[in-house]
Amino acid sequence: MMHKYATCAGCTETYLRSKLVDYRRKKWCGDSSCRDEIDRKIKHKNYKIRMKRIANGTFRNGVEPELRKTVLKAFSNTCTLCGYRDVIVEHSGMEVHHIVPVSEGGSDDIGNLTVLCHDCHTTVHQVGWESYAGLF
Repeated sequence: MMHKYATCAGCTETYLRSKLVDYRRKKWCGDSSCRDEIDRKIKHKNYKIRMKRIANGTFRNGVEPELRKTVLKAFSNTCTLCGYRDVIVEHSGMEVHHIVPVSEGGSDDIGNLTVLCHDCHTTVHQVGWESYAGLF
């Protein structure tokens, strides 16, 4: 049974659940100041997570831009799984993927990097990198 009332994540006022809408996976009353407060809370939470990862030495921001360009050029901006080729080279939507993840001991060496389109990259991470490691 669903509760009749819910609390706005911005102003913390209680409303009928039917009057609230979803915003960033939070219940929201529709007031712009509440939307801004939800954004602020999420930004702060993400900041805390990032600081914790930095402190633990586990924060990564992907491969360096120059290495990314080198890898995209080496693979002709083409997905190594499906063969899709992005013709826009300068702002390519292609993604550089670690064959063996850094968290599993992989490195940023060019031999451990490949190029995937967004759909293939998502699939590899959903299924598990081990299933695809031999294909690259």
